[in-house]
Amino acid sequence: MNDIVSDQIFRLSAQAAIEDFDDGSLVLLCNDLRLVELNHTARQIVGLIDGARTLEQIAEIIARTYSEPFDQALTDVTELLNDLQAQGVVELSFKIEPRRFISASALRAEIERREQFPLPRRRDAKDSGQVDEQTGRRAF
Repeated sequence: MNDIVSDQIFRLSAQAAIEDFDDGSLVLLCNDLRLVELNHTARQIVGLIDGARTLEQIAEIIARTYSEPFDQALTDVTELLNDLQAQGVVELSFKIEPRRFISASALRAEIERREQFPLPRRRDAKDSGQVDEQTGRRAF
């Protein structure tokens, strides 16, 4: 298993279902019908896993909530997520980079460049290139 680093992002496994109780929570791993018990703090950390927050951001929230040093919170959160990842409760997610916006003039220039130097059209081996006159669909 890879070492967890502070900029990694996690999400709850698609196979995990959580049920909360007064004294903690249970995670049902549906693929192998296994239960994993979570205490209140672990449940709070799992609740912060949203596929967008980094491990470091989660540790910052936990450090503030429990008034503990950030380094200790980061160590605790890392250990918990390492354990939950090994058990299949959470999995690595991939950070979605924000879209890059460009100006209208840059977009026009890009379109003109592509029109000047078009990419060759890829044809499937099955694609005859003919259009069915009745349906208007390409014939294969």
